[in-house]
Amino acid sequence: MDMSRVFTRRRNRATGMNDPARGVPARSIDPLESVEAPPPATDRFVSPFEGEAHRTVPKEEPRVREFMTTDVCSCRADRTLVSAASAMQRGDCRFLPVVDREDRPIAVITDGDICEIGTTDHRPLRDIFVSEAMSREIFTCHPDDPVSQVLETMKQRRIRHLPVVDAEGRLVGVVSLTDVILRVEENGPEIAESLRPRVAEALRAI
Repeated sequence: MDMSRVFTRRRNRATGMNDPARGVPARSIDPLESVEAPPPATDRFVSPFEGEAHRTVPKEEPRVREFMTTDVCSCRADRTLVSAASAMQRGDCRFLPVVDREDRPIAVITDGDICEIGTTDHRPLRDIFVSEAMSREIFTCHPDDPVSQVLETMKQRRIRHLPVVDAEGRLVGVVSLTDVILRVEENGPEIAESLRPRVAEALRAI
């Protein structure tokens, strides 16, 4: 068939798929003819480098200073159990670091320690000294220690509290498992997701 005699409805010469006339520039189109704009692209190409730039960077692992309580109650070894129990009641806590004259923790005493000696010793609590009921094995941490390390210590030692000490070994705070549980969700989804399994392990061990 002779394509030179084939015309479109606009009386323009028809072109085949390989005819160079199909590639005419846009300006040669009849200006009166309306041309529909191409549909907007739905999928935008994103280079790997741009993707890296917008990727969420996980926060640094939280430190003990973000979780610890700084308003700490403590007691001395030469005080009575009545004095220790009163300090716990005023501080609304169940754990007290026992400190020396330099304010360095040397032991800990809990409400459980007081209850245990109170049920086995016939003396009144006002006649029993803290030194007789306290636990001398003590584990401490520092404000800049990662929380995951504290949770690991709690799991291994089966304890719920750790005194926080400064570089000189003086008491500056206390961090508890409850503190971690209550505040872990406030540190962003990345941190919460990484610490949740460690919290669960510590709870199961204790």
